[in-house]
Amino acid sequence: MRTTPAADRLLAEMTQAMERLARFPNRGSIPRELLELGVQQYRQILVKPWRLVYQVQDQRVIVMLIADTRRDLASLLMTRLLRS
Repeated sequence: MRTTPAADRLLAEMTQAMERLARFPNRGSIPRELLELGVQQYRQILVKPWRLVYQVQDQRVIVMLIADTRRDLASLLMTRLLRS
């Protein structure tokens, strides 16, 4: 399957962002939507137009969600929680 240059660029940017997280796992911010709910164990970094939401567990970074920054994170999380 062929990819577009834009897709290749995005993949490279996400890979670089995740490599930086491996070195500095707490560099991201706590998503405002989660902080308002008192949830502080998740952090986020932006690779525009994407938001990578992750959790640090035992020195490991676990990416929990990759979502378009234009989507409402609170609604997205509610939809996911209701499905599970």
